[in-house]
Amino acid sequence: MGMVEELAQLAENNREELTRFRKETQEAFRQIRHEHRKATTANEKLVEEQEQQLHEKSQHAKHDELEAASQRKIGHTHEDPGTDTPHTRAIRDNDPTNRNITPNHPDEDEDEEPEPYRRPQHWHDQNHHEEKPPTPSPHRDWGRSTRRIGNHNNEDD
Repeated sequence: MGMVEELAQLAENNREELTRFRKETQEAFRQIRHEHRKATTANEKLVEEQEQQLHEKSQHAKHDELEAASQRKIGHTHEDPGTDTPHTRAIRDNDPTNRNITPNHPDEDEDEEPEPYRRPQHWHDQNHHEEKPPTPSPHRDWGRSTRRIGNHNNEDD
């Protein structure tokens, strides 16, 4: 076999190997896309389930809170009166009917608006006749220099 025929045979083998490699690669990518779609779908379903559970829990919590509020108004609780839990203490402590509220004094009128602030009468008299200290002249410091000459930061330059 001559050199040309040998090269032709190698080229044909390479083409066949390349074709086989392309098919295997395409199949592998197809499998990866399929698995990815399955995983994405499963994750989306899981997220939806978790969101639904969270929504249901919040609805139950709102319902329980409303139930507790209505029971407080009535004066009943679902729990045994002897049971003292952090939850029942929190409800009891936040119950507005359980606080010591001082009643308004009978002589106070709730409709009466407070009087606006008025300056004491003597304020005007005291301050009206005071003399201001003289304003310093802008020319007073003309003879003095505030500029420091030289390096005063103790660094060796």
